[in-house]
Amino acid sequence: MSVYVLGCRYKPKAKDAAYQGTATQPGHEVEYSGKPEWVFDVHEAAGMHCEMLNGMRVHVGQHCCQFEVEEFEPGKFAIVCNSHPEA
Repeated sequence: MSVYVLGCRYKPKAKDAAYQGTATQPGHEVEYSGKPEWVFDVHEAAGMHCEMLNGMRVHVGQHCCQFEVEEFEPGKFAIVCNSHPEA
């Protein structure tokens, strides 16, 4: 199933006794859409975000998303995961 990236935001890990005093990386949350809504006019800009997302190794259950840039209209680019599991 193909899904488009709607956006990405960083969120800090929950602050509880288990995490206090440890150096942990903040988490991230990627939102998805069935249609391209996060649109880039320049392929290189979409490519930069795509590389960043792939570097985060985003998982949905056992699935690790492999993001790609897709030109869905002439001059309009979006980031897509073409092998996303169905919800």
